[in-house]
Amino acid sequence: MVALVPGIHPTHVRREIEAKIRGVARSGDVIFRYGEAQHFQPLLFRDADLSLGAGIRFSKIVCEMTDPVSPFSHAAVLEVVTPGDVRVWDMSDEGLRRPELVDWMRETQACSGLEIRRVNQEYRDKLPAMMAELHRIRDEEDPEYDYLFRPGDGRYYCTELVHELLDRMVVSMPPRVLLTDLPGYGRFHWALAKVGKIDLTVPIVHPGTAIVETEDPIGMRSSPHFGVVLTMPAAA
Repeated sequence: MVALVPGIHPTHVRREIEAKIRGVARSGDVIFRYGEAQHFQPLLFRDADLSLGAGIRFSKIVCEMTDPVSPFSHAAVLEVVTPGDVRVWDMSDEGLRRPELVDWMRETQACSGLEIRRVNQEYRDKLPAMMAELHRIRDEEDPEYDYLFRPGDGRYYCTELVHELLDRMVVSMPPRVLLTDLPGYGRFHWALAKVGKIDLTVPIVHPGTAIVETEDPIGMRSSPHFGVVLTMPAAA
């Protein structure tokens, strides 16, 4: 039994995962994982599992509102500089960043599975332009993270940036969804109501559910224009 820092992969496991990712990665691939995005509010929560300090575990809520539960809340884009140098374009609270894969993996929780999806062959000739646009956005716009999940305000959250670039430059993506339309909204409406600045009438980009998981998939992972390249389940 390996003693772990809570939530973090042991080094040898992380290196095995990194090697598998490097072995399949291509620039423009989308990588999904579970992240721990929070909204900090001075609140008392009815459900301790949904709170962390003074923050509401928004990522957990968004995942658990789908049926079946979505395993992912976060999306980023891979860039292969050289076979040994894979970067991750990631919209975080630090803004749009491009860390090395090894650094990005150090932040990935052991409870998170990973999935890499790649657009179908007929669209891949458009991916270099999308990668160039990521560089331009970082260098010229330097956008901030969108904590309010409002489209068109010059800020982005993780799935929104990936969805927008794919939809605008590569292939039509599934539509945004209203949180109030998700099957689990009734279970979590009290918590979402506490996060008063999030407009529940505005649809969001959800990582979603896959065709193989449900007959009624939603969100990014429901796109028929994606193929799964690598799937790694969460650690037990």
